[in-house]
Amino acid sequence: MLFNSFDFFLFLLFVFAIFWLLPNNKKWVLLLISSYVFYMYWNPIYILLLLLTTIIDFYISLYLTSSDNPKRSRKGIVLSLILSLAILFSFKYIGFFLLISQQVLALIGIDYVIPEMNILLPMGISFYTFQSISYAIDVYRKDIKPERNFFYFSLYITYFPQLVAGPIERASQLLPQLKKKQFNFTSNHLKIGIFYIVWGLFLKVVIADNAAFIVDSIFDNLEGKTGGNLAYGALLFTFQIYTDFAGYSFMAIGISKLFDIQLMANFNSPFLSESVSDFWKRWHISLSNWVRDYIYIPLGGNRKGAYRTYINLFIAFVIIGIWHGASYNFIIWGFLHGLVMVCERVFKLNIATRFSLIRILKTVSTFLIITFIFISFRIENVHQLYTIYGRIFTLDWRDFLFFLSDNRYNFVFLGIFILLMVELYLKKMPLATLTKIPQYIFYPFCILLFFSIVFLGRAEGGQFIYFQF
Repeated sequence: MLFNSFDFFLFLLFVFAIFWLLPNNKKWVLLLISSYVFYMYWNPIYILLLLLTTIIDFYISLYLTSSDNPKRSRKGIVLSLILSLAILFSFKYIGFFLLISQQVLALIGIDYVIPEMNILLPMGISFYTFQSISYAIDVYRKDIKPERNFFYFSLYITYFPQLVAGPIERASQLLPQLKKKQFNFTSNHLKIGIFYIVWGLFLKVVIADNAAFIVDSIFDNLEGKTGGNLAYGALLFTFQIYTDFAGYSFMAIGISKLFDIQLMANFNSPFLSESVSDFWKRWHISLSNWVRDYIYIPLGGNRKGAYRTYINLFIAFVIIGIWHGASYNFIIWGFLHGLVMVCERVFKLNIATRFSLIRILKTVSTFLIITFIFISFRIENVHQLYTIYGRIFTLDWRDFLFFLSDNRYNFVFLGIFILLMVELYLKKMPLATLTKIPQYIFYPFCILLFFSIVFLGRAEGGQFIYFQF
């Protein structure tokens, strides 16, 4: 069930209406049932996998705290990690692992044919697996106490607004909200919730889906494409993936606001970043924080000298790349981010400055670097990446400007312009303080977004990109 579908609109209206008619102590039951229905709408059989992940970390977390024996706890958390990651590996990475095995065996003269794998990747498996793992680790570290009600814990794992594409919530933040005794609803909840939903839908159907139509026409067939054409496609793809993913995240926050639940912000104007280090504090914040807290810092972070810090950064970003998908292009994507992060540290390029012109130049250069790296996110194999980079490095800027002047999809750039203006306006005002925006600006802007969605949005737009992760 896609957020940008009429089916979901009806589903949300029904759940919202019933939720506020129920007594407070029954609201969580409706959210739990709705979450399972939401996921089963996609493919009912995979609810068993979601249940398995839930059962593993619920009962192992109880086991972790059933004794003060540290060896017992270590065995428990190791078992939890092995089982959770084994499920993720079996459904997401087994095909890639077999491909690598075939290539290695071919190098030593052994012919090995990969067996055909017809495994459907469960929607959102990386998100809910990481969320479940973070809970088990937090219990092991004694940062939180284990939840003893299986159904409350199930709701934490399956909560439908953020189930399939995040943000990856921590139990310490989300569980208490799901369990609270009193839910409140005010006009501000409705105002902020609707704005988030409309804004996210605008980003998805007006910018992302229209940009995808152009990007696909460029990258799906590279034959005859010039460097200017490919640079134009890379520029649009950067905005496509941002507005697609951020659109979902904003809608998830808005939907939750309608239920008096606050999700974390997953994006904070990443294209206003002045370095790649700054970018990763603003982009997919829940994942970057997860990797920082559960991988980078446990490896030593920046506490064991410069060289160890660089190695830890590479490991963290390669894992971020692999998290996105079982393919060489995602590993390259993560590796390139790690490389740039190390270079920024070595040459001290990530140090803030007060000079406006330098800050602008740093923002523009950061955006161009991110755009360049994101090409590896879009391609299907390393050969395509080599071809695209080779042509872009030899592009004729007049050729690029020719494609940029293509007026068939001017509303894509109109949408991008609105996006940048909103992010600049809200740069010093978090979206949580939307109620402070004057009504004579707020309501006309919402109406503008609504009519943009109706008249400029692509009705046949596809699923959100991050659903595949």
